[in-house]
Amino acid sequence: MTLHTIKDVRSVLVEIYRNSGPLDRLLTFARPSICPFHTLVGHVPQGSDVLDVGCGTGIFLNLLTHENRIARGIAFDANGAAIEVAQAAQSALSTAADVVFQHRRVEEGMPAGRFDVVSMIDVIHHISPDHQRDAVTTAAERVAEGGLFLFKDIGPRPLFRAWANRLHDLVLARQWIHYVWPDEIVSWLEPAGFQLEIRQTINMVWYGHELLVFRRSGAPI
Repeated sequence: MTLHTIKDVRSVLVEIYRNSGPLDRLLTFARPSICPFHTLVGHVPQGSDVLDVGCGTGIFLNLLTHENRIARGIAFDANGAAIEVAQAAQSALSTAADVVFQHRRVEEGMPAGRFDVVSMIDVIHHISPDHQRDAVTTAAERVAEGGLFLFKDIGPRPLFRAWANRLHDLVLARQWIHYVWPDEIVSWLEPAGFQLEIRQTINMVWYGHELLVFRRSGAPI
């Protein structure tokens, strides 16, 4: 199926995460209502090799796998329990894609190789300010020439949305988050040969999302 709507995404997640624990199922099934996966999936070209940085329970890569959009995928997260959920869901999929989930921290470095698409979805605000620039630029280094860097994070404006996001993470993640302005991301990547192709603000419920899609200079994919 083609994932055009929140309902489309949720119906797929209900299928592939059906054997997860009750809390994991609840959080997974709720996520499409507050994160625009239905938009993000469409930015990944068919047949891509994908690296997903900070994948959580693997929703994005598992959606891409379910839709047969990728040839190869590597995703990692610092939360070992989340990786176990991602692996269990992935094992239930029937696919020819080579998909691997790894337990590692962003600060430990990126998997080796170059990828057609590197994604960072709702990751940067969980990283300490001292390491945010390194995390973004190191991830972007894994993009192949002509490939895409797909960056999505919650936005620092307007303030009521920013504070709603902050309270959300204080309750669920027990973490004081650190916003990065989209213009900062652009200023970090443009000198490294990345051109901003898409910039979009997406509001869902009280969450404000900033989507940036960059292409690395070189031959197209």
